Amino acid sequence: MIRLLLITLGILLYTQTQAQVTIKGKYEGTNLYFTNPYSNDSFDTFCTDSVFVNEKTTLDYIHMSAFEVDLSHLAMHDTFQVKVFHKKSCKPRLLNRNTCPHIKSFWFKSLEIKRDSLFWTCSIIPKGKFQIERFDYNRWVNHKEVKASDAAKYSSLVKHYSGLNKYRIKFLQENGEVIYSSVVEVFSETPNLKVQTINKELLFSHEIDFEILNAYGNRLLKGSSSTVDLSFLSDGIYYLNADNNTYRIKIKEENIKIKGS
Repeated sequence: MIRLLLITLGILLYTQTQAQVTIKGKYEGTNLYFTNPYSNDSFDTFCTDSVFVNEKTTLDYIHMSAFEVDLSHLAMHDTFQVKVFHKKSCKPRLLNRNTCPHIKSFWFKSLEIKRDSLFWTCSIIPKGKFQIERFDYNRWVNHKEVKASDAAKYSSLVKHYSGLNKYRIKFLQENGEVIYSSVVEVFSETPNLKVQTINKELLFSHEIDFEILNAYGNRLLKGSSSTVDLSFLSDGIYYLNADNNTYRIKIKEENIKIKGS
């Protein structure tokens, strides 16, 4: 009984001499870094006693003047809670608060697509601008910008190409930091594009966004139309990007040959 009482008192005294720093956020690919001073009560003991990530003790080594809390086991955009228990006479300090978007209070709470519109909700009223990106030709391409206003909910029309479409939102904060939403997908029943040629003109089966590139990948022409006049091009090899497909164009002596690549 006496031993149990002593153990209980020991735990109580230890708890009373501890303080706690709690950090909540979403994982965006960056670990947390802390400075860890010596305790004011002892010049050979560091301030931090233990660190927990989502209620589990971290295996990171913390008994040094600076330490890292590894969050790489989390999936992107996972929520986390880090608890740093330390002595009351001192306090560890987070070094990269201003460079870690996941520590800030902004994140994308939701993103969904309904027919031809994107809808997203932010955790707070943001300051900055949004860029709507679509995965075109194996890369993310900015299609539209939406300026942040005094609201936390937003929507925007988007224009699908045929088949599978992938979208995400890129948020550029006023301080230059960037935060991405998750990716949403939608399958469009838009008819597949058909391309015909007459002399040095391309004829599309319906109006479509397109771009013409030279053999080095430099853009020569971009627009939205059902026809494209290529009479300004000299003989050579060119490429057409349209409806998330790439076509090879060969121009020779006023004739055009085109095929999918």
